[in-house]
Amino acid sequence: MLIYINQDNVDYSFNKAIKERPKSWSEGLIHYYTQQGYGKKNHLSGEEGTIKVIKARRQAEEEILKKLTIRKTLINTAYDEHSHRIALKNILINNPIGKEMFK
Repeated sequence: MLIYINQDNVDYSFNKAIKERPKSWSEGLIHYYTQQGYGKKNHLSGEEGTIKVIKARRQAEEEILKKLTIRKTLINTAYDEHSHRIALKNILINNPIGKEMFK
């Protein structure tokens, strides 16, 4: 089973992470996303460029997910750090392999 973690509001999540983490983290992430592949090819830079790369990656991932014939499920992390853990636990408990993990 493939579990895909999604965030509805990439802009909000990314900006929230930037405020909560050290500047070196955001600088590294921005460099990673904008100085290679899609970001570099499309001359993207800074926070806005990084968000555009993340959105483009998510769109590509969603297209791939549609084509996969394996079992898959989506978890939206929303903005509550505990809700996705509960959702993941429920998925694993209801999956034959997951039942063994929570006995």
